[in-house]
Amino acid sequence: MYFLRAAKPILIDLASTFFFLAVYEFSRDLKLAIMLGIAAAAVQVGWSLLRKTPVPPMQWASLGLVITMGGASLITQDPRFVMFKPTLVDAVLAVVMAQPGWLARYLPPIVTDHVEPRVIAAWSCAWPVLMAALGLANVAVALTLSFDVWVWYSSIAPMACVILLFLVQYVTLRRRIARKLHARQATSPLPSEGERVG
Repeated sequence: MYFLRAAKPILIDLASTFFFLAVYEFSRDLKLAIMLGIAAAAVQVGWSLLRKTPVPPMQWASLGLVITMGGASLITQDPRFVMFKPTLVDAVLAVVMAQPGWLARYLPPIVTDHVEPRVIAAWSCAWPVLMAALGLANVAVALTLSFDVWVWYSSIAPMACVILLFLVQYVTLRRRIARKLHARQATSPLPSEGERVG
């Protein structure tokens, strides 16, 4: 499915992030959650290196952010460094997704064959806007609410927004393709008597 291919860097990053959030939620120990989150990100990269598969740039970036932001939180005893990590990830994704035509590479042929390029371009713009909005929302939550509220917010809201936008995009494109195929079928000439017999 094209969405899973497109979302792979996000899902890889979220694996260590969700692990960090789960550890904190169960232990209420920020130091332990940060250390295990760093370990989880390192294991992800190490596993790829052991299998001799290329480590995506986003995965290296995620590991670097986990180490620097987690380390800063441990040294300063200030959880806000960890809380700002999703904003940096969202900013990187927004920049990557702002490149023209990035979405078309992940769409199946039925979409690229039947949907106008301007429509695909519009959806390509919607994703970086969402990433930028999520990054700003994370800053607002981190600066104004408690760490516990931020944990709940970051566990639910960003993924819910991504899934919602994907579903709206999927349904919209599917309906557009269905209408176009139906219109093409309706305007195609009926076969003659001889063609039907033959």
